[in-house]
Amino acid sequence: MLDLKFKTMRTIFLFVDKDLLIRDLLTGNFLPQLATKFKVVVFMQEKSYLRNKDFLFRGGNVKYEIWPVYNNRFLDWMKTFRSVFIRQFDYLNVQQFKKRNLPRTKFNRWLLPLASAGRSIFTLNLFKFLEKRFLSGKSKKNFRNYIEQHHPNLLITASCGIMNFEAEGLLLAEVCDLPTVAVNFNWDNLTSKVRSLRLPNKLVVWNESIKAIAKEMHGYKDSDVFVSGIVRFDPYFNKDAPRLPSREEFLRSKGLDPNNKTIVYASTADFVYPFQKKLISLLIELRDQGKLLSWPNIFVRLHYKDPIDGYRQFLSQPGVYIEAYASTSLERDALNLKATLLYGDVHLNYASTISLDVCALNRPLINLAFPVEVVARFPNQDFPHYHPLVQIGATRLAHDPMELVGLINGYFLNPGLDSEKRKIIADNLIGNTDGLSHKRIVDFLVDIVS
Repeated sequence: MLDLKFKTMRTIFLFVDKDLLIRDLLTGNFLPQLATKFKVVVFMQEKSYLRNKDFLFRGGNVKYEIWPVYNNRFLDWMKTFRSVFIRQFDYLNVQQFKKRNLPRTKFNRWLLPLASAGRSIFTLNLFKFLEKRFLSGKSKKNFRNYIEQHHPNLLITASCGIMNFEAEGLLLAEVCDLPTVAVNFNWDNLTSKVRSLRLPNKLVVWNESIKAIAKEMHGYKDSDVFVSGIVRFDPYFNKDAPRLPSREEFLRSKGLDPNNKTIVYASTADFVYPFQKKLISLLIELRDQGKLLSWPNIFVRLHYKDPIDGYRQFLSQPGVYIEAYASTSLERDALNLKATLLYGDVHLNYASTISLDVCALNRPLINLAFPVEVVARFPNQDFPHYHPLVQIGATRLAHDPMELVGLINGYFLNPGLDSEKRKIIADNLIGNTDGLSHKRIVDFLVDIVS
């Protein structure tokens, strides 16, 4: 009976790249759930150091294949042209910002007027048409060989083709008339990264807000966009998850004093907020001068694009812990992050996606809005995806060091401050908090194929 079921199961191709997206889809509950309904062929890059990790799911219905990315150089060139020529979304402030910050080369200065004049011509659809037309013959032949071998019903990616690896999968699927779905992209991708999109046939999105953007900005039908919740957050709300350590156990394991308050700073890529190392020095200085109540611990969680080498000077500082990014399973990282969030008394970041994690677990949140010249370079807090947090008051902005001191001490004294506003963001931008987003995604894919 099992053999018959296996033979009649339908097949999905999964193209996934980027450490975080691999972690979300291949090391949590999503892939095991998917493999109960489909045979799954997972394509990864040969250079992906996660490819042979023991925490990747390996079940009987899952097969891993290496995809060489035949069109990498071509897609890099297309990215350059897309950044100059696609002007159809210039009404978004984030796209106006990106246009102003294009490299000031003679090439760009000559092409920008042409691009602006032809904004109704140089669209996402035109670039996708050209990319499909000029994909290498070798990649098309190899992809058709895989289709003949596995007879897939669907190709899924995490994001909407922002990265070359997933872009190539989506484009080849369209060339071969294979339906496509993106199932795990970030909340800003349809606005901030719009010029890099290769939009698939259907979308799975985090919340109703992203669904509205997909329909209004990109012309999707209501039935082609499904709201699942955030698969990355499933371990936060999974009732069967392993027990969290106590606050004392957790902070002592990081070399921090559980009797003191804890400030958690989540870093970002250095090119986004280059002030962050100076920020750590500033926090230590303010603490040691007695301006921050409780002589708080300073816990720094590094972004995956922020290497620990730049933070060596802080490793020997008392009451300071720097946590380097480490590739691990979704459950293990999410449980560590959940403890970090719950046991942090105040959370700081520069308008990062992790702000949603903070709101999901309803912890005090402050965003850095200084120094002015740094913020002006990359005004994340004003961009469409993030601005609701500022507008509603789920986060407070610190415009200078003394305002930062006042906000931190205020939250130390009253942790419930702004709690109701964070709940509004959790309801609007996170939605489902039952730990079953992975199951809803798979059920949607079953409906599509059926």
